[in-house]
Amino acid sequence: FGIRPMRFHEFLIESISYINQDSEGGSLEGYVADSSQPNIKNYLESQGVQADLINQLLKKYPKIGVIRNLYVDPEFRNQGIGNNLVSSAIDDAATMEANAVLLVADSSEDNEIDLANWYESFGFATVGTAGHDPLMVLEL
Repeated sequence: FGIRPMRFHEFLIESISYINQDSEGGSLEGYVADSSQPNIKNYLESQGVQADLINQLLKKYPKIGVIRNLYVDPEFRNQGIGNNLVSSAIDDAATMEANAVLLVADSSEDNEIDLANWYESFGFATVGTAGHDPLMVLEL
Protein backbone atom coordinates (compact mmCIF):
# COMPACT_ATOMS: atom_id res chain seq x y z
CA PHE A 1 0.00 0.00 0.00
CA GLY A 2 2.99 2.30 -0.32
CA ILE A 3 3.64 2.51 3.43
CA ARG A 4 7.06 1.38 4.56
CA PRO A 5 7.26 0.02 8.10
CA MET A 6 9.43 2.13 10.38
CA ARG A 7 12.58 0.45 11.62
CA PHE A 8 13.23 0.45 15.37
CA HIS A 9 16.30 2.74 15.22
CA GLU A 10 14.34 5.24 13.11
CA PHE A 11 11.60 5.27 15.74
CA LEU A 12 14.10 6.02 18.51
CA ILE A 13 15.65 8.86 16.53
CA GLU A 14 12.24 10.39 15.82
CA SER A 15 11.18 10.12 19.47
CA ILE A 16 14.02 12.40 20.63
CA SER A 17 14.27 16.12 20.01
CA TYR A 18 17.58 17.70 20.96
CA ILE A 19 18.01 20.94 22.87
CA ASN A 20 21.41 22.42 22.14
CA GLN A 21 22.08 26.01 23.07
CA ASP A 22 25.34 27.75 22.26
CA SER A 23 26.35 31.29 23.01
CA GLU A 24 29.59 33.13 23.41
CA GLY A 25 30.96 31.86 26.68
CA GLY A 26 28.62 28.96 27.29
CA SER A 27 26.61 26.00 26.10
CA LEU A 28 23.79 23.71 27.17
CA GLU A 29 22.94 20.20 25.97
CA GLY A 30 19.73 18.31 26.51
CA TYR A 31 16.79 16.65 24.85
CA VAL A 32 13.08 15.92 25.03
CA ALA A 33 11.87 12.33 24.78
CA ASP A 34 8.72 10.31 25.31
CA SER A 35 8.88 8.66 28.71
CA SER A 36 7.95 5.34 27.09
CA GLN A 37 11.35 5.30 25.35
CA PRO A 38 14.44 3.99 27.17
CA ASN A 39 16.40 7.27 26.98
CA ILE A 40 15.07 8.94 30.14
CA LYS A 41 15.16 5.77 32.23
CA ASN A 42 18.70 4.93 31.11
CA TYR A 43 19.91 8.45 31.86
CA LEU A 44 18.37 8.50 35.34
CA GLU A 45 19.73 5.04 36.16
CA SER A 46 23.21 6.13 35.06
CA GLN A 47 22.95 9.10 37.45
CA GLY A 48 22.08 6.88 40.42
CA VAL A 49 18.38 7.69 40.75
CA GLN A 50 16.40 5.00 42.59
CA ALA A 51 14.14 2.79 40.46
CA ASP A 52 10.92 3.68 42.30
CA LEU A 53 11.47 7.41 41.73
CA ILE A 54 12.28 6.79 38.06
CA ASN A 55 9.03 4.86 37.64
CA GLN A 56 7.03 7.62 39.36
CA LEU A 57 8.50 10.27 37.06
CA LEU A 58 7.93 8.21 33.91
CA LYS A 59 4.29 7.57 34.87
CA LYS A 60 3.61 11.19 35.82
CA TYR A 61 5.16 12.86 32.76
CA PRO A 62 4.48 11.40 29.29
CA LYS A 63 7.12 13.62 27.67
CA ILE A 64 10.20 14.77 29.56
CA GLY A 65 12.93 17.27 28.84
CA VAL A 66 16.41 16.66 30.24
CA ILE A 67 19.10 19.26 30.78
CA ARG A 68 22.29 17.18 30.72
CA ASN A 69 25.17 19.61 30.49
CA LEU A 70 25.38 23.32 31.21
CA TYR A 71 28.70 25.07 31.01
CA VAL A 72 29.65 28.73 31.27
CA ASP A 73 33.30 29.71 30.81
CA PRO A 74 34.67 31.16 34.07
CA GLU A 75 35.50 34.52 32.47
CA PHE A 76 31.87 34.85 31.29
CA ARG A 77 30.16 33.98 34.58
CA ASN A 78 27.85 36.42 36.37
CA GLN A 79 26.85 37.99 33.05
CA GLY A 80 23.48 36.23 32.62
CA ILE A 81 24.69 33.63 30.11
CA GLY A 82 23.63 30.67 32.25
CA ASN A 83 20.25 32.28 32.89
CA ASN A 84 19.70 32.77 29.17
CA LEU A 85 20.77 29.22 28.31
CA VAL A 86 18.47 27.62 30.90
CA SER A 87 15.54 29.90 30.01
CA SER A 88 15.94 29.07 26.31
CA ALA A 89 16.15 25.34 27.08
CA ILE A 90 12.94 25.53 29.13
CA ASP A 91 11.22 27.41 26.29
CA ASP A 92 12.44 24.82 23.77
CA ALA A 93 11.19 21.95 25.94
CA ALA A 94 7.79 23.63 26.23
CA THR A 95 7.66 24.15 22.45
CA MET A 96 8.47 20.43 22.04
CA GLU A 97 5.46 19.71 24.30
CA ALA A 98 7.41 18.36 27.27
CA ASN A 99 5.36 17.99 30.45
CA ALA A 100 8.41 18.55 32.65
CA VAL A 101 12.13 19.28 32.52
CA LEU A 102 14.52 17.46 34.81
CA LEU A 103 18.17 17.86 35.70
CA VAL A 104 20.78 16.81 38.20
CA ALA A 105 22.25 19.78 40.08
CA ASP A 106 25.90 18.74 40.30
CA SER A 107 26.86 19.75 43.82
CA SER A 108 30.27 18.08 43.53
CA GLU A 109 31.55 20.68 41.07
CA ASP A 110 33.45 23.66 42.42
CA ASN A 111 30.85 26.34 41.77
CA GLU A 112 30.69 29.84 43.16
CA ILE A 113 26.92 29.51 43.57
CA ASP A 114 24.59 26.90 45.05
CA LEU A 115 23.28 25.29 41.86
CA ALA A 116 20.16 23.85 43.49
CA ASN A 117 19.14 27.30 44.76
CA TRP A 118 19.90 28.81 41.36
CA TYR A 119 17.74 26.23 39.55
CA GLU A 120 14.94 26.88 42.08
CA SER A 121 14.87 30.46 40.81
CA PHE A 122 13.61 29.02 37.49
CA GLY A 123 10.90 27.00 39.27
CA PHE A 124 12.73 23.67 39.60
CA ALA A 125 12.02 21.65 42.75
CA THR A 126 14.08 18.86 44.28
CA VAL A 127 12.21 15.55 44.00
CA GLY A 128 14.95 13.16 45.08
CA THR A 129 18.61 12.44 44.64
CA ALA A 130 20.87 11.23 41.87
CA GLY A 131 23.75 9.74 43.78
CA HIS A 132 24.59 12.56 46.19
CA ASP A 133 23.21 15.35 43.99
CA PRO A 134 19.70 16.81 43.90
CA LEU A 135 17.39 15.57 41.15
CA MET A 136 15.24 18.53 40.20
CA VAL A 137 12.06 18.83 38.13
CA LEU A 138 10.24 21.77 36.59
CA GLU A 139 6.65 21.04 35.61
CA LEU A 140 5.52 22.74 32.42
